[in-house]
Amino acid sequence: MNQPARRSSSAHSIAVWDPFVRLFHWGLVATVGVAGLTGFVLGPAWIRVHIASAVLAAVLVTLRVIWGVFGPTFARFSSFVVLEPGKLLDHVDDLRADRAPRYIGHNPLGAAMVLALLASVLVLALTGALFLGGVYKTGPFLDDLPYWAGRVSGVFHQLVALGLAGLVILHIGGVIFESRREGENLAHAMVTGRKTLTRDAVVAPRKRALILPSVLSALFLLGGAAYWAYAASREAPGPDGEGSPRGLPVAEASFDPAFAEECSACHMLYNPSLLRAADWRKVMATLDNHYGEDASLDPKTTQRITDWLVAHAAETADTRPAHLFALPVGPDGSPGMINDTRAWRKLHDDALESGAFKVKSVGSAANCQACHKDAQSGMFSPFSIKVPKE
Repeated sequence: MNQPARRSSSAHSIAVWDPFVRLFHWGLVATVGVAGLTGFVLGPAWIRVHIASAVLAAVLVTLRVIWGVFGPTFARFSSFVVLEPGKLLDHVDDLRADRAPRYIGHNPLGAAMVLALLASVLVLALTGALFLGGVYKTGPFLDDLPYWAGRVSGVFHQLVALGLAGLVILHIGGVIFESRREGENLAHAMVTGRKTLTRDAVVAPRKRALILPSVLSALFLLGGAAYWAYAASREAPGPDGEGSPRGLPVAEASFDPAFAEECSACHMLYNPSLLRAADWRKVMATLDNHYGEDASLDPKTTQRITDWLVAHAAETADTRPAHLFALPVGPDGSPGMINDTRAWRKLHDDALESGAFKVKSVGSAANCQACHKDAQSGMFSPFSIKVPKE
């Protein structure tokens, strides 16, 4: 893949990094930085910004891969990628012995870092999309990806993100090390695009950029990906029953009339997929002491609602809430509340600390629909969260 490189015999400034490579580099710094900040620090409320920055990063990497095939000399992978592990180890030995040559483009270690960074961003984009499809039933992978697969993708996504953070730290350290070793500010060179061509520096053979193949490849790849994502992505059906056909079971979309009439008299309507069948049986068997109130119904109505709740309980859905919650048992053996569970409290740490449940329009933790606009659907998508402020 690599062509023989030559060493220079004079010292002067030359153009190395073309405008696209520089824009890509600093654009990737910005998008990965925003994705890391929103993912590790700011939390679910910033998920739209997180996804947008991740998509932009993936687009930049895709364009960089195309430019790495058709771009000019120093942008091409063929000018710096080292396929033989032995040559990479030889370069490390040369660095230790202080006899490593100066590369005008990427040195072998820098080339390996470039490939690792590009691959990490693409893997993060893929695992993030798989996570959204399996866990939140949204995005291009929503149809046939089960919840467990989304959870596994989410764990892998986090591990790769941590790995990318480590690579970024190593990359910065490598830039500082090489800048001192070569006596030239490499970060500044990525701004100006120019480096000093010193005696005996390793220079790759000159190649011109192939613009037309680059543009056609970009249109084909990005256009195809955009069309596929648009065609595949569909919103989950809401409580009114509207929505596209799904390959996996989701929460029940329409409520039993008796359930809707009796339960809405005191509180919002909770989707039956929030609790397992056994939990619903416990709740319906203790209506005479329904969380401190007597909510008793006639036997026929009680049985009808119980049967409907059990028939559409968490076991029948593949949503995130259906896999998260199980009612705790109170001291007297009566069923507890969802907001007493560790899972619920972990998800609502920020709201509990900010006092969001004390806002008048929210009232209590039981009023899910005050913040979750899709609460009755049982989906509880992070895209449907809007915390009221007063």
